[in-house]
Amino acid sequence: MRRGPGDATGGGGVDQGQLPAECVEPPYEMVVHGGDARSDSFEVVSVAAFSTEAFTPGAAAYGVYFADHEMTEDELPDSQLLASPEITGAGIRGHVNVTSPDGEPLKAGQTVEAGTTAGGLRPVTAGVFTEGRGLVENAYNSHEGSVTILALTGDAICLDIDYRTVLSGEPNIVLRGTVLAEVTEF
Repeated sequence: MRRGPGDATGGGGVDQGQLPAECVEPPYEMVVHGGDARSDSFEVVSVAAFSTEAFTPGAAAYGVYFADHEMTEDELPDSQLLASPEITGAGIRGHVNVTSPDGEPLKAGQTVEAGTTAGGLRPVTAGVFTEGRGLVENAYNSHEGSVTILALTGDAICLDIDYRTVLSGEPNIVLRGTVLAEVTEF
């Protein structure tokens, strides 16, 4: 399982010289709220990122998964960026999917706003799973915030996430922090 860029199982790693200072390898802290997960100091120890480059030239979509435990292959998504809600051990796993709102390739420096485009697309989606129980956003939630792509190299993506969903006036999912992950193509 990839812990992050440069991990022994993750291949060649990432040239840290190409990345902004806030893009660091795990472990690092995030804010994660969702279901039973209510942490202002969630420690990310394992990350994985996937692009749909094989299906969408220019990689118009990325999925980034992060956990407070070593994720297993069973916890990672399929080629549609869909992941099982099952967590193999105690812990929390979150994800954020970022899709180009206009079909153009995503790029470093781009901020993708939450919400819905004129075509009905939600360019930012997210979920939080706790020990097999998932809290995934649904169509009835309002989606607020954004994801900024701080870096997007040939082998890594770094996101600054400030995202939340609101259901009946109450925050449902809150994800806030910077995530760096090595990218795998399907």
